[in-house]
Amino acid sequence: MATRHNLCQNPALANNNSGWGGASTPARVSVSGFGRSTAAEYTAGSYGATAATSTGAVTVGATYTLSVYVRTVSSQVNSGTLFIEWLNAGGSGFGYPSANYTLSTQVLTRLSITATAPANAVACRLIVDGINFPINTTHISMVLTEETATLDTYFDGDTAGATWDGTPGNSASTFVDSATITATGTAGAIRLRPGSATITAAQAAPVSAAAGTVRLRAGAGQVTAVQNASPAGSSGRIVTRAGSGAATAAAAVALTGAAGSIRLRAAQPLITAVQQQTLTGRAVSIRVRAGRGQVAARTPSAGDIAIRLGATRRGWAARSSRR
Repeated sequence: MATRHNLCQNPALANNNSGWGGASTPARVSVSGFGRSTAAEYTAGSYGATAATSTGAVTVGATYTLSVYVRTVSSQVNSGTLFIEWLNAGGSGFGYPSANYTLSTQVLTRLSITATAPANAVACRLIVDGINFPINTTHISMVLTEETATLDTYFDGDTAGATWDGTPGNSASTFVDSATITATGTAGAIRLRPGSATITAAQAAPVSAAAGTVRLRAGAGQVTAVQNASPAGSSGRIVTRAGSGAATAAAAVALTGAAGSIRLRAAQPLITAVQQQTLTGRAVSIRVRAGRGQVAARTPSAGDIAIRLGATRRGWAARSSRR
């Protein structure tokens, strides 16, 4: 499970245009087609005027990838330049590593650049150069400033599974990304457990190992999606347990192996959907157990199925099986 940080202080102008500038101060406007509903609108400045995004803190010697989404309204930009402006403790800019870009009319385009923070740098921002704003209204939003050498998907504190580090919309943000987690080895394993938090997505997590295991447990939190987790091995298995939280979806889970199994147990809470589990092998099985909770739906397609509902003195229990 990777923890990501968007260091930009005002990435999508959710509340205001604080920190945005350049040759002119942009207006904060509503937009469509972006992943967020607001953007900076640049309409003023001479030819070649620049747009400057909000800043994010950096550490000297660390490598950062910055990106931003840009869309021009009226004409194509055949040649422009994207800069990183490093800022010192006094707020003065220096450095300016660059990358070229092109834009097509009314096509939302993501621009990005990667560089290492030099001596005396405490913050940085993106500078977009090469657009004649007075005759080519331009919308800019969704800045990602991340300590990484590789461009990744955009997020901010409004992304599912992410949080704002400070004021919502006007601070850095943190995202615990449980997607595309890979473990390999003779006893490779993936373990996802949020404690009292939430796992919002566990997708495409393959384990290739003789005893590979994927374990998803919400603790007192919640597992909201478990998809496409397919270990291959002689005793590979997936274990999903909600603890005192809830597992709301466990879909498209496929295992192969002589003793592969899927075990889903709700304990006290509820497993609301269990579907499309397919197993192949000599002693494969699906086990669904609600404990004192409830299994509301199940649509397994093959293998040995056992369903057990917990019982109390005044309640009832049911057991069903099929081969």
